[in-house]
Amino acid sequence: MSPPTSQFASTPHGRIRFSEAGAGPPLLMIHSSPNSHRDFAAVTPLLTDRYRVIAPDTLGFGESDEIPPSVTMETLADSMAALLDSAGIAKAHVYGFHTGNKIAAALAEGHSGRVDRLILAGMTHSLIDDKVARDAAIAPFAEKFFASPPPPDPAAARLWRSSAPIYRANFAFDFGAAVRKIAAPTLLLEFASQAEDHFGHQAPALAAQMKNGTAIVLMDVGARVHAERPDRIAALVRGFVG
Repeated sequence: MSPPTSQFASTPHGRIRFSEAGAGPPLLMIHSSPNSHRDFAAVTPLLTDRYRVIAPDTLGFGESDEIPPSVTMETLADSMAALLDSAGIAKAHVYGFHTGNKIAAALAEGHSGRVDRLILAGMTHSLIDDKVARDAAIAPFAEKFFASPPPPDPAAARLWRSSAPIYRANFAFDFGAAVRKIAAPTLLLEFASQAEDHFGHQAPALAAQMKNGTAIVLMDVGARVHAERPDRIAALVRGFVG
């Protein structure tokens, strides 16, 4: 299999850098924040024998253009639809992790014809249905970007500048409400850890409220699961997407 290529897609919201590798049904993989497509560096090579894997840097991160100051999850979903247009893809399977699962949910809700099968992955706090409870759970991750000045290093400062808008968009987005409207076959993939036991498992109850949802809970894994257990993630993707 040939190595990934790095390309840029021009969208109405800015240029989006994306990595592409493999052949077969398109699989769009949307990363967490404040990260980049490198979230999936260990997983992608395990999927490219079966899928055409598209892994973008979302706006404001990696090598993509700056994030719009008043960005919403719907805006970011629109940018992903525009990326698919640029790549000549009418419909794709979609995998979203943490912030990426919010963008993916907004994409599946607002551009339903573009999403084939959908995987919304995240640690328990990222999959809480109730908006008030989820906002409270993610606040400790977000508050530092609102309360402190950016670091002096230019690259770190850019991540800092992008993180406040992305978390504002996260707080404004009602993830549970969006998920319940999704028609595409959807896997809610919950990464459960002892540190988040107090939340209780979230994916099974939310999946039960969906039109076509299912849930898998992986025990004793954390935010680095894609790097630490890439074979397990790749097997789950293959098993659900087909």
